[in-house]
Amino acid sequence: MAGKLDGLQAVATKLIEDFGGPAVLRSVSQTFSAATGKTTITNSDTNVLATPPEPYAVGRIDGTAIRNTDLSTLVKGDGLNPQPGDRMVKDGVDYQVVTVRPQSAGTVIAFYEIQLRA
Repeated sequence: MAGKLDGLQAVATKLIEDFGGPAVLRSVSQTFSAATGKTTITNSDTNVLATPPEPYAVGRIDGTAIRNTDLSTLVKGDGLNPQPGDRMVKDGVDYQVVTVRPQSAGTVIAFYEIQLRA
């Protein structure tokens, strides 16, 4: 069933399109082979639209979960599934994805707020 706020996805998408730009979300997965004793790391890149990374408000920085050098970006929902430990490349800088906060508009994820760490 559609929620009353589902229309906000279009608004969020439009704002990210207007103020954002291209980025690459790199999903990182690891598999361990007991037979060989080796771990294989696989990267899967997805082109996304993201707002320019910006610093957190001073009141949100606690020095542990959010450091004073961490940045925040918004990424269109688009059926993505970003996870902590993934990477994001934006404007030539490779960031670690620290936390991912999906922002829902009713039943649909309109966008993700992603905490980045260089």
